Amino acid sequence: AGVTPADGWRLGGIYYNPKDPAVYVRAQVGYGYAPNMAHPWSYGPVLGLLLGVGLLAAFLIWSMR
Repeated sequence: AGVTPADGWRLGGIYYNPKDPAVYVRAQVGYGYAPNMAHPWSYGPVLGLLLGVGLLAAFLIWSMR
């Protein structure tokens, strides 16, 4: 596993490097991975996660009526 270049990190935690072919890279801090937002395949899982969280929040709000 290679080292993720430091110049690809933006806003403290978003990785954007068009020269890097990887879809996911090791997180800058701690454990885990971060998507390379310059890679087109990274948008699907990110949008799916946001949609899932939004649907869960909407369902929980709806169920409390």
